[in-house]
Amino acid sequence: AEAELAALADQEDHVRRQLEQAATQEDADARRRELQRLVPLQNRLHQQAEEMGRRLERLTAQRAAGLVAQAAHAMDQAAAQAQGDAGKAAQHARQAKDDLDEAQRQLAAQRRQAQADLATEQLARLEDSVQSLHRRQEKALAETRRLEGLRIAQGQWTAGQHEGLAALSGEQTLLATETAALADQLAGSAVFHLALSGAARDMGVAAALLERRQTSEPAQQAQQNAAVRLAQLIEAIKPDSPAKPPETNAEGKGEPGGGAGGARPPDRPAGPGLQRLAEIKLVKLMQQDVNRRSRELEKSVGPGAPLTPEARRAYAELSAEQGRLADLLLATVPPEEDAP
Repeated sequence: AEAELAALADQEDHVRRQLEQAATQEDADARRRELQRLVPLQNRLHQQAEEMGRRLERLTAQRAAGLVAQAAHAMDQAAAQAQGDAGKAAQHARQAKDDLDEAQRQLAAQRRQAQADLATEQLARLEDSVQSLHRRQEKALAETRRLEGLRIAQGQWTAGQHEGLAALSGEQTLLATETAALADQLAGSAVFHLALSGAARDMGVAAALLERRQTSEPAQQAQQNAAVRLAQLIEAIKPDSPAKPPETNAEGKGEPGGGAGGARPPDRPAGPGLQRLAEIKLVKLMQQDVNRRSRELEKSVGPGAPLTPEARRAYAELSAEQGRLADLLLATVPPEEDAP
């Protein structure tokens, strides 16, 4: 509809220019012939505008529809005036063009708002899904810690506790499968996919350890890593907090600069920009986590100490993840433009 409005506005502007040229025509007969030629063109555009207005009403674009209706009325007046006064006809044609331009702007604004609403709704659904996975992962971690505590205190598990461990292993495996499936659904977003696939990988490691009845630190660390990745994604996609209203003075009035009705929250990006902002936030959080794990690994190894196979594997995994994050950062954050 926006493209059709733009085309209609261009055609109306073309008629307007011809009307203005006719108004400067000194030869009365030539001016009359030119106006007679333009009247059918203006009538045809008037009919198109009326049809466009009805279509916009069906699309519930009421403001744009009203402006197009105004443009159609101005076109009708332009056609009537073209019978004798080319100058007034050109004025009406100019008004019609202005109304069509404004209708196009209103329709574009409505489209951007619809895109923003859709993006917000999609991110809200994603947040709900990830929060559910996060709650279950935290619960699985708590159960692993409980069972490990019982093993240490009792020396071994009871038959019932063995059954509980088997159920926990199954739940951890199911969590890994569901998280990997969600990552595949979000393959179009490399950042979201990396976070979820990383969480699924950690869950898979934990599930394998639990299946071997290992509830000690390695299993708990894998579960914790998965929970951290999910928490990062939740933090990145959750809506920003609204702006804090300005404080009032003794007279109950807002502080200067607050404006009528208090402070307004900053404008949020629309449509794809909303997801892009979440992706940038997530990359930053993931980088902070890589830095944290690198510091913890260096501390655990100690200066000058030989690397164990586990430490070498941990360093290799961190290096690979750092490389993926670097690539995502280059792809996600736009480069700064050079100053003129």
